[in-house]
Amino acid sequence: MIPARTSGTHPKTRIVVAASCFADASSGVRLAALLSSRIEADVEGVFVEEEEQAGLFHNPAARLVTPGGEQVAAPSPEELRAALKRDALAFEREIARIALEHARHWSFRTLRGRLLASIGELLQAHDILLLGHRPLLRMRGPVIRLGATGRPDIAAGLAADLGAPIVDIAIAAPMTAGSLAETLALVGRTSASAIVIDTASGPFRTPGEINDLLDAARCPVILVGAPASDGG
Repeated sequence: MIPARTSGTHPKTRIVVAASCFADASSGVRLAALLSSRIEADVEGVFVEEEEQAGLFHNPAARLVTPGGEQVAAPSPEELRAALKRDALAFEREIARIALEHARHWSFRTLRGRLLASIGELLQAHDILLLGHRPLLRMRGPVIRLGATGRPDIAAGLAADLGAPIVDIAIAAPMTAGSLAETLALVGRTSASAIVIDTASGPFRTPGEINDLLDAARCPVILVGAPASDGG
């Protein structure tokens, strides 16, 4: 485990970038750098070694399918640990770099467990959580402002920095299973560069709901305020 490291001054707000691999982390770090240029905030990186990922390769017969459809041998537990260590160190270097560029306090830690469940206990109401997601498309889509948000300047500022439009998607109240499915489908069709949502507006507040949003969005998701807990 990499110990937390710090540098710089210490304002109250934190931008917390969380990911379980460097491919996801790098997209989150890029947006965190843009936020740091506009918001006086600490920057913290959280690398989570996910339980499912660690357990996948305990079976010597496990196989992986490449993007080209070829089956290859899965890495050994030792190879996986080495790869995770490399990802964590690369992630930490990027967090340090953007924090020092903007004279921000920074920290980094490695946890083990499930991504959202692991970081939920670390977050406070004033934090901004940035969940990285590796880009699937090279084209630059809009920034989605999902529901009401207490800090609309986050979406507007990101859109301006990215040269992207803003798309507002309203959240019906109360949200039904049908309207939730429609919202997720709309998010999935938009091919966004990022999504900004205030957890106070709901319904994407618990780890399970946020995972559904990440799966649909396939892009970084920025949560203003700490997610609620649903036990995992």
